[in-house]
Amino acid sequence: MIGSPDITIVQAAAPDKSLAFVLVGAAILVPLILSYTAYAYWFFLRQDRREQGIPLMAPKPGSTQLLWFLGLWLAGVAVLAGVGFAIKLVLT
Repeated sequence: MIGSPDITIVQAAAPDKSLAFVLVGAAILVPLILSYTAYAYWFFLRQDRREQGIPLMAPKPGSTQLLWFLGLWLAGVAVLAGVGFAIKLVLT
């Protein structure tokens, strides 16, 4: 075992304000990074298929790209919120 067995995870945690600050940063940045990664993958997949002459099955570029990006970002926020809520339930 690493550390003292007398200290619980709640006692070892950072102050609540620090944890809230990190949570807000993660709730914004992690979905943003995942959304950008998914968009870049989709974009280059379309480019590769276009070069190979394979028919494109993805939506056409334009305003739908922004909607896909926002949808992915919101899904990431929802997942992080669910994980945070579950952790709070377990620790309290």
